Amino acid sequence: MPTPALKLYVSIWVLLIACTSLCFGQLADPVSSQKSNNYKSPSELELEIKNIQLDIKQYYQNKEFKKVIALSKKYYSLGGSESQIRFSSAQSYFHLNDFENAARELQFDIISNEKNNRRPEEERLLLLQKCYFNLNDFNANIWVYEKLVTYYPKKVYWSELLSRLEKRPDFREKLKIEILKLKLLTQTLDEPSAYYSLIYQQINLGFFADAKITLNNGISLGIFGVSNDQEKIKQLKEEISIKSKQQILSFNRNENELLKINSKLSWTPIDLGYAFVTQGKFSKGLNLIEKGIKNQSYTNRPQDAKLVYAQALFLSGQKEKAISIFNSISGSHGTADLSRFWIIYIKSL
Repeated sequence: MPTPALKLYVSIWVLLIACTSLCFGQLADPVSSQKSNNYKSPSELELEIKNIQLDIKQYYQNKEFKKVIALSKKYYSLGGSESQIRFSSAQSYFHLNDFENAARELQFDIISNEKNNRRPEEERLLLLQKCYFNLNDFNANIWVYEKLVTYYPKKVYWSELLSRLEKRPDFREKLKIEILKLKLLTQTLDEPSAYYSLIYQQINLGFFADAKITLNNGISLGIFGVSNDQEKIKQLKEEISIKSKQQILSFNRNENELLKINSKLSWTPIDLGYAFVTQGKFSKGLNLIEKGIKNQSYTNRPQDAKLVYAQALFLSGQKEKAISIFNSISGSHGTADLSRFWIIYIKSL
């Protein structure tokens, strides 16, 4: 039998265990404890998210950018959805010269807006452009300027976009006339030398109606304001007028005769068809271009041919069909880029 002392000892231990269980019961069940601490009612969670928003604003004003970034991560992990928080995070990364993470945040925001049919904010696109500039990412710079002209088609953005594409190392020399044409349309062709370059190229290619439009556009905008240019302009006007009239008169000949007449220009039916279109002979011109595209022996650059065809459709007033053809154009040396820019321009009209 247990002695009285042993009974007393056991009783004391039983009492101590009972008290511990009563006072610190939560410690005995760590899983239950974790659930209790982590659980928040919807109203509590909403309040915490709002408080984090206020803290982020205050930290940003105090230029405590690392704290802004840390709290922004917590904000989104709790289910926050305000895009301004992501912008604050991107700005903070930018101020810390972490351009890669700043760009990642901004790109996420822009793509998210586009998926939800919302226009990305201009300020955020401009900050993204600065990130790509600092990262020396040439193609990404073009991408962001393409977004800028899509949503904010300002002359300055068009000028930057087209100039950057022209300077891209893989951009094909023969397509540079297409850059000049788009600059003319977007009113970013603002130097007399650029106008003369386009006019002379159009004359040399045999597209006199285009040359006339370019010349008249430059005159109306006062591009050729220097008095020394007046005689030059007069001579150009006369040359273009004479050659344009001769071209129109020649259009009553058959296709083979016309191609022979213009053999010095190395014309294909595609070029001939485009000339018809520029002179207002839309049906005949488009038929010739379509014929040239079907007979692939006429061109070793089918994407270039489709670029001409789409422009001809646009000049003919068939905007939707033009967009469809532009959308079908591929290529890695400028044709695909030019096609996308044409679509942006047409949709902005």
